[in-house]
Amino acid sequence: FPPPHFFMLSIAPLTASGSAKNHTVSVHELTAQMFDLKNMMTGTDPRHGCFLTITAVIFHGQ
Repeated sequence: FPPPHFFMLSIAPLTASGSAKNHTVSVHELTAQMFDLKNMMTGTDPRHGCFLTITAVIFHGQ
């Protein structure tokens, strides 16, 4: 495989710091938000290409 050159980053949850105290997010919902196109930090659409996929997920909290 060729070395990875271009990364597609995503971030979740996208909530305001004041509203995060009142909103509980499940692991399933958080994972779905990570792979949602609107939370991707690139302008590409992964549905229209071939990718060597490596997923690194770090869950932190209670």
